[in-house]
Amino acid sequence: MTHTESSVKVYFTKNYSLFTNIKSNRKLNNSKVNSIVNDIFNGIDLLRYCPILVTEKGNKLPIHDGQHRFAAAVKARSAIWYILCEDFTVLQIAKANANTEQWKTKDYFNLYILEGNENYKTLHDYM
Repeated sequence: MTHTESSVKVYFTKNYSLFTNIKSNRKLNNSKVNSIVNDIFNGIDLLRYCPILVTEKGNKLPIHDGQHRFAAAVKARSAIWYILCEDFTVLQIAKANANTEQWKTKDYFNLYILEGNENYKTLHDYM
């Protein structure tokens, strides 16, 4: 298999003071942050595979996307994985985030069936 390397670099640090939130971004959902922290403590630490997006403004790194992942990493005392990107507007980030879709109950139901969970297969057949 052949892979083409990207020119995008991913950086990491535990120097949390480098980062700053953008005031006009949406407020943090503490439930979402705690869910990510619980995942990290339960061995599902995907932060390095989903880096936050920041720009460089003087000696600070404003967070354009990933403020919940950032807050969870700080709470879990994990490294912050980040990509230096173009200076996006908050509206552009809002539009990008609006295109994501949460998993629904039926999606989890189908996942368990496809993974071979007999209880869900039985329930599906019953329904």
